[in-house]
Amino acid sequence: MGKQPNLYAFDDISALARSLRIYVIRCQNAGFDRHGLFKVAVSGGSLPSTLAKALLEPADGGSEDAVDFAKWEIFFADERA
Repeated sequence: MGKQPNLYAFDDISALARSLRIYVIRCQNAGFDRHGLFKVAVSGGSLPSTLAKALLEPADGGSEDAVDFAKWEIFFADERA
């Protein structure tokens, strides 16, 4: 049997956005460390607006919380394909 997926529930979009920001920035920084860039695929629906809400919030001032879009490669995905 394969590894069970992690499932999370949030009270509202704001709570989701805060956690999503932390997760995505952690992945961004890991990508920078390993490859010098970060690649992410984004599907449709409400994800793009939630992701934008999460990532466009002001940083807390630490370099670990900074989004560096200059090193991002963003792809659009269709999960139906």
